[in-house]
Amino acid sequence: MRIGCLCSLLVLPILCGCKHESTITARSSCFDLCLDASAHVDVEGEIGIAMDLRDGFERAQGGLAASVSVAGALTQFVQSMVDLKAGLPSGLSYEGGGVYSMQPNADTQVQIRFYLPASTSFGAAGDAVGFDLFDPASYFTSLGVKAEASIGLSGISTKLSFTFSSLGPGAELLGIAPNASSPVPIDVNGFSSHLANVIIGAQVSVSHASDRANIAFSLVPERKAVSATGSGSATLAISEFSGQGFEFAQTLRLDSIDLNFQSSTSAYDGVIHASALGPDFGFQMLLNYDQAIQGDITLGCLGVEL
Repeated sequence: MRIGCLCSLLVLPILCGCKHESTITARSSCFDLCLDASAHVDVEGEIGIAMDLRDGFERAQGGLAASVSVAGALTQFVQSMVDLKAGLPSGLSYEGGGVYSMQPNADTQVQIRFYLPASTSFGAAGDAVGFDLFDPASYFTSLGVKAEASIGLSGISTKLSFTFSSLGPGAELLGIAPNASSPVPIDVNGFSSHLANVIIGAQVSVSHASDRANIAFSLVPERKAVSATGSGSATLAISEFSGQGFEFAQTLRLDSIDLNFQSSTSAYDGVIHASALGPDFGFQMLLNYDQAIQGDITLGCLGVEL
């Protein structure tokens, strides 16, 4: 752990900032230059809310990673139908109407929906899928797998086909014509590639409470094709932010956010700028994330450029 305090005397008012990489262990002297000399402020107690803010965003990481794992499960769904072992991924619940939910930790709720990548007989591109993509009955009624063996010059070969009494709407998402009849030869790679074009959308809602504060917000990653979700980064939008500190009657204000989620490492990349306002003391905080440092916190007086 490194703890530093840097104060710079400029022509403009005196600036003060404190930087911490893994935890907050503040020295009240760091803020002496932006506090009234007669003020009696528990600075170390007041700035503790910065830790709660970082903890809240760490809880959200679990929800974002969970949504990526759901996308990954959909890319394997065709093979699970071939194996006659298809079903919802562990931890995922189907709420009906195309809506899924999961709770990766006590503070975090995740809602997931899928969207059509192109127009179909039952919806236009961008429309929400209204049925369960993890239910084989959404694709085929009375699903079965038929194996046919044949002997040739290269030996014995086996051809697999899906058998069914009728097609469900999901069959179109596999690239199967809506008027196809049973049996349909199984092309695991081809069907999976078509299904992975479906767009996934998620909302990760956090309500993080401690003895010191209560912080709540929702993060929404940009919608992507299922096939693109497991790699690269997704820009995050934030909504419904609120934060209150109990002991010092603080209110947290979110000033700006420029944050991405790196799917391959389940880590953030970017910055969050927030302020804590109270009757006795106010300060600002900058949470900086990259692939090496998780939640590096810089603190400073209000009005300071961090």
